[in-house]
Formats: sequence, C-alpha cells, structure tokens
Amino acid sequence: MSQRLRSNPQVEALYTSGLSGRVIAKQLGLSSTTVFTLMKRAGISRGRSAACQLSNAPHYNMNRTAFRIVTPEIGWILGVIFTDGSLNEKVQRLTICSKDKVLLEQINRILASNHPIAGPCADTTYHLCFVGTQLIADLRAFGLTPRKSRTLQWPDTLPIAMYPHFVRGLYDGDGGFYMDKRNRYSPLCSCYTSSSAPFVNRLYAMLKTHAGIIGGSCGTRKTGATRLELCHKQSVKLAHWIYNTEPVLPRLERKFLLAQPYM
Repeated sequence: MSQRLRSNPQVEALYTSGLSGRVIAKQLGLSSTTVFTLMKRAGISRGRSAACQLSNAPHYNMNRTAFRIVTPEIGWILGVIFTDGSLNEKVQRLTICSKDKVLLEQINRILASNHPIAGPCADTTYHLCFVGTQLIADLRAFGLTPRKSRTLQWPDTLPIAMYPHFVRGLYDGDGGFYMDKRNRYSPLCSCYTSSSAPFVNRLYAMLKTHAGIIGGSCGTRKTGATRLELCHKQSVKLAHWIYNTEPVLPRLERKFLLAQPYM
C-alpha cells in the first residue's frame, strides 16, 4: 500500500469533512481502491450518513455548547467560520478549511476537541470537521446558512463587545495586512474580501462606528468579490483595535507580525 498515506485518521477526517472516497484518493495521490480499502479496514461505511456518525463518534470529543455563550475566543472562532467555514444541514456538519494548520489547532484547543485535522490536501488546505444537530442550530442563530458565499449577513445577535474578536477572526480568514512597497514611510495596508457585498459593506460601516476608521475604499470587482481596503493610518487603527487585548487572545501569528511593528 502506498507510503504517501500518513494515517488512517487522515482518511477519516477528509471523509467527515464531506469529501468522497474518490476525491480523497485524488487529493492524497492514492488509488480509489487503496482509499476504500483503508476505509473498510477502519470500519467506515461508504454511505454518506456514516460521515455524520463517524465525526460524532464517542472517541471524538468537543465542547458542543461552546457557541451558546460568546467569549472573546468564541467570537474569534465565529469570525473564522464566517470566512472559512461551511454548514451542511443534511448531515448536520460544520467544516472549516484553512491553509494554516495552526489556526485549526487553536480552534480545537478552544473547543476542547480531539477531532483530527486532515491534510494538507492537493490544494494545500487543511480540514477540520464537527457534527452535531445542536451545534449547527447554535451557529444558525448567528445567521450562518449553507452555501453562504454570496448571502452572508452580519451577525446581529453578536454582542458589540465581541466585535474586535470577531473581526480578528474575519481577517485571519479572508483578510490580512500587507506592505505597499511603493510607500516607504507608511507601507502598512489591510484588506478584507468576500463574495457577499452586503456583509462587507456592513463590516465597513461597523469599523467606522466602533474602530474609528476614516476613509478607505470598498467596492465590488469584476470577479464578483467585494474588497475593503485601508491605507496605512487606518490599518494601524484596525490593528490596535483587534490586537490590543489582555491577555493575548487567539490570532494567526503570521498576520499579526506584519502589523506589530506599527502598533
């Protein structure tokens, strides 16, 4: 059997994230026969309902009521889910995908979870999957829906005090800081991108009200994505607003380090 497969749990994790056996085989560089053989040896049924049962199995633990009380840590996770998460109501599954494995490890730690992180797959992403009827219901209470890319709405039930943590999660997902090399003295810039224009517009208005952001630009591109961009001074304000916390709260370190010299 191919040596490229790291472990059976990797096949389990990819399967519970919603991928078919054939797609798993393609992403791991294996034959479909090899993947299906591993699934069979692990006692995994090829039926789609089995994915739900597997992820909800007793040997995988997590705090399934974590989203009922929004703490700064949960606010951050919600931001990540709003950008990199997807809901499947048919099997009551939440899947979070990221190219940063450390981000998914932080989520597992906060949720007291031992769910496996699968990957990296052929597209260099890692997958983390949770299943549970109440978990999905709790996330729906914040306005999350399946196939949310173009229909994402601002979570009006989120406490205002949690906004900085939620936005930090958003930027750790589909946003971040970068350097404009054309500007020697004020190079820090920031951006956030989403396919849901109403969501980005609401984010922009909220940052003006609660983070003191002035200026910047927000517009929809030919690709259909809406992008919010801030120049140096406003990006520094944003960095102070989302990162100046005591104690240090969850964040994607590589994005924080870009902003840190200007804070």
